[in-house]
This record gives sequence, C-alpha cells and structure tokens, in this order.
Amino acid sequence: MKIHFINKPINLRSNCIFDGCNKVLTGTIRLDNFTKEDGVFVCDLTQLGITPSKMRSRGFYTHAYGGGHSELFIGDRPCSVSRYPKAGSWLYISDYKTQTLDALCSEVGNLEDGFFYTDDTPKAWKESADIWIQGYWAYDWANSFEQIDVWDKETGYIKACPPYGLYGYQKGQRFCFLNVKEEIKPGDYAIDYQNNLLYFLPFEDGALQDVRLSVTKSPCFEFINQENIVIKNCVINGFVGDAIHIKNCRNIRFENCTIYNIGGRATFVEDSEDICFEHCEIFHIDETGIDIKCGDRKTLTPSNSGIKNCLIHDCGAWCKTFSPAINLNGVGLYAKGNTVFDCPHNGIFYYGNEIKITDNVIYNVLLETQDAGAIYSGRDYTCRGNEVSDNLICLVKGKLGFGTMGIYNDDCMSGTIMERNVFYKVQRAVFLGGGVDFVVKNNVFIACEPALNWDLRGTFDTPQWRRVMRILKERFYGIENGVNGASELYLSRYPELQKIHEAFQQSEGLPFIPSSGVAIGNIYFGKGVESEWNLTQKDFETFYVVQDNKTVSTESELQDSITPFQYEKFLKAKAIELKLFIPNIKYL
Repeated sequence: MKIHFINKPINLRSNCIFDGCNKVLTGTIRLDNFTKEDGVFVCDLTQLGITPSKMRSRGFYTHAYGGGHSELFIGDRPCSVSRYPKAGSWLYISDYKTQTLDALCSEVGNLEDGFFYTDDTPKAWKESADIWIQGYWAYDWANSFEQIDVWDKETGYIKACPPYGLYGYQKGQRFCFLNVKEEIKPGDYAIDYQNNLLYFLPFEDGALQDVRLSVTKSPCFEFINQENIVIKNCVINGFVGDAIHIKNCRNIRFENCTIYNIGGRATFVEDSEDICFEHCEIFHIDETGIDIKCGDRKTLTPSNSGIKNCLIHDCGAWCKTFSPAINLNGVGLYAKGNTVFDCPHNGIFYYGNEIKITDNVIYNVLLETQDAGAIYSGRDYTCRGNEVSDNLICLVKGKLGFGTMGIYNDDCMSGTIMERNVFYKVQRAVFLGGGVDFVVKNNVFIACEPALNWDLRGTFDTPQWRRVMRILKERFYGIENGVNGASELYLSRYPELQKIHEAFQQSEGLPFIPSSGVAIGNIYFGKGVESEWNLTQKDFETFYVVQDNKTVSTESELQDSITPFQYEKFLKAKAIELKLFIPNIKYL
C-alpha cells in the first residue's frame, strides 16, 4: 500500500465519496539516522528537522482530551515509553505531606503538597526534567499522568506540577515513573526534549524496519458544516492527536476503514446528525476510540448517529480510565453489532437519552481497574429511554477492591432497560446502584458472582451520599439552558420523572429516594441476586417487582430454558474463553 504523509487535514467537499483503496494516510515520519550509545539507539531529531510533541498532563476528567506526545512505532507496532517499574509492576505511595478531605469525604493527601515513596532505584538515574509519573493516586478508577515539579530522590518525596490529578493521594495507591532513559528495555523509547534526542531499543526480534515517529498534531480528516460524504477503505495511523473531527455535519459515513496508533481519539463527533462508522477496525488508541457527543437534550432531538459492526480494541492505552472504546453522549445514538475487547477500563460509556446499545460482544475489559463497568453510566435521574439489549458480555473479572460490573448503573442512574443480554463469568453482571425504574428482563446469567447486585444508596444519610443527591438534584433541574426533568417535554416523554420531581419539591432538604424496578424472566446459572450494605433478598423483592425468574443447575437445563439466539451467544463466550473465537481483524 502507498504511504501518504498528512500534515494538515484532508479537505473534502460535500456530496462526495473518498475511496482510500491502496493508501495509508499517516501522521508519522520515518527515521533512519541511528547511532548507538551505551547499548541504546539514538536518533538526533534536529538533523531531521523534527520537533516532537511533548508529553502533557492528562487523565481522569482533569485535563482536555485530544492527544499528547509524539510516539515511536517499529513496523507498525507501538513502542512503550520507558517505565519503572516495568508494566505489570508498580511503586506505592508510602505517605503524604499534608492531609485533607476529598470530594468523597475521604481522608487523602493534599495534591499540592506531594507524596512519598520508598525505592532506591531512581537514585541512580541522571537528573532530567523529562521524567514523568503516572498513577492511580487515590482510586483505581481515576488515573492521570503528571509532570514532576519537586523531587528529592534521597527521601523519596515528589511534588507534581499543576494541574495535578483529582481527589488526592492515598497510602498504598500505585504509580510509576515514565520516560526514563536508564530504564529502556526492548520495545521502549524515551525522549530528551531539551536536546531533541530520541533513545530506543527495538523489540526482542531486533528488527529496525520502518521506524517511525508521530509528528502531525492536526487530524487526518476534519469536517465542519458539511454533508453527504462517504470515506471508505482508508488506513489511518500515527497521529499525535485525534484522527478524525466532525462538527455540525450531516450524513457522514466511514466504511471499512482501519484506524490505529492514534495519540488522542480515533474520532470525535459533535453537534451532528446521521454520522455512522461501519465495518471499521479501531485499535491501539491512547484515549477514547469513537467519541460521539450529538443530539439535543434540550429538545430531545435525536442525532441518529453511531457505530455498527466495528471491531474496537486496545483503547485507553494512555488515558486508562473513562477513555472507553465507545463513548455515546447525547440523544438518539447507537452502538450495534460491535466487538470490543482488551481495554483497561470501560468498553462502552453512555450518557443521555434514547441511546441503544444492542447486539455487541464485549470481553476482557476493565483490565487495570475496579469499581467500573463494561457498559457504564451514572448520576442522573433524567437520562431515560436507554436500552442495553441482546449483548454478550463475558470474562469481566475484577481483581481489585470493589471489583467490576457488566452493566453498571452508578449512583442512582435510572430507567435503563436491560433485556435479553447474555453474561458469562462476569463478577457483578448487572449493578443497580440506587436508581429507579429499572427493567431487567429475560437476561441470561452464567457463572456470574452474582447476576444482580443492588443497593439503596439513594436513601443513605451520610455526607458522601447526600453530596451525590445534591448533584442529582442539580442535574434534574439543570439539563440544558433552563430545561429540566419537570418540564412538559420531559414529563410527557418520561412520566416516571413526576415522582422524582415531587420528591425534590416536597423535601425541605434533600429527599431519600428508594430503588425500584422490575426483574422478570431472567435465567440464573450460578448466583442470582445479592445486595450491598446488609440488604436482603426480601428487601430486593420489596422494592422490585420480581417475577418468573429461574435458577438452573446444569448446562442442558440452561439450553432448554433460553432461546437459540442466547445459547449461540453462550457458545461464543466459551469459544472466547478457550481462545477459539477470532474476530475478523482486517489489518493486523
């Protein structure tokens, strides 16, 4: 395939078809002027006229998305920024300088005053302003990358530069050093930004063919106020930031495209309608895979945009939390028929109204975290009309703390319709975190621990949960530009919101709103319903309508109790577990 270097967005007119057959559109430059120093290859980027993009702070909700630094690729394989300790191992916060309370009312170390660690290895490193730190500073669902401001190697004290992470520091939480020249191993690189030098080692096979550095900050494609465009058969790789931007457009389609090795998001779509990604493969993405923020919550006007039959994996490589394979935010969006796997955090994140997540296969996600969901949404009583149905979610096992969930309705997220899904070996398959009006119907739960997990956090009288209720009230009455959950539009579409409005109005302070919903026609092959905070099965049946659910004890009984379509999903889950299921990967 012919490689085309792209240093500014490709300009397409409306009403056209762009066929990228036999073309690779890349934001990388090939490197070939290597020398060797102390057993490590060195490339003087100044000689090539290259000024690499520097690393920047980014992570959990604290910093803007859109990409970061120049990255190295050898034969299309992404190299890793050198790290200590190596991937899979961590250093741990041993103490912090001053204490404060975070937004969750937990005692944490003050971010502005730094933390301590215990390890002698860094003492041997040369001084460098280019060494960074990455950590899950307080919670395993909130990571960020930070530049070092003050560092005393002798005492193991570090103070990061603003803007810092979020929440604070907790003793025992994990972190690592990045971009350390002395820690380069095969497949690693580090950049000396002050002297414009790249240091690296090839992978174990020693190959040095097609060594490339990403340099293009702008997207490959950028569409603003355009319509009726089809982009097909494209290979897009190696951009420092996002690969595709779409804004205020209509009827834009990407078909049979491969997008990989991207420093930001594969694509960001906003304020548009009828945008579709179909039969695309998206992988090795540092942030979110496909990020769509479309549809008007003020008017409940749908966008009719989404992702169909795509293969999306290895996303969130850099921003490891809340950078899912698919992010849907708005009204009238969809994710249908996709296969999502190998992500450190969420597979699909959604927020808004009338969002359909159907017939997807999701497995091996939430690989580095806890208290998170393969499909996740949270904290809003007004996000209604959302459907999660006919999906296969399997092999999602939490290894830390609170664990992980298949479908996570967090902090009183409400009204989700969950039907005909198949769950196989998922720690908490469906989590109902204090919300109301749930529908859990005709799902199949196999070897889950448990099938349904629920609580009454909407009634908890603690500072943390009263704070969450305050946020829920603000969101109920502040949807967008004065529109709220008690408006005629929302009440006519979602009459269940009337009781939430009445609860907020009748309470002198913040109300106590119990959970509610229906659990009907579900099949449990393993654990059924469990509750948090000492609630009982009887409590569940008090707050939920529970009918016609069945527990089976053998696989033959399971097969007799579910539809052929659901049994086929179960067999696919077992094939995935045995590594017999091979997705239709087009490019690798």
